[in-house]
Amino acid sequence: MASQQLPKELQVLYHRTPDELQKELDTLPPEAAKGALEALNSLHHVMEREIYQLVLRLIQALR
Repeated sequence: MASQQLPKELQVLYHRTPDELQKELDTLPPEAAKGALEALNSLHHVMEREIYQLVLRLIQALR
């Protein structure tokens, strides 16, 4: 899969993934790889929000 075929946000995510995952993504058809990266991106955003909420609760507890 040529990462240049992906939207910019997914290109960045692709290049931030470990080599082993990149190799696996490269074995998929472009649309399947794009779908996998979109799912990973969505999960990343969910995890990011959860971490921010945990940090907020920690800060509030420290007051």
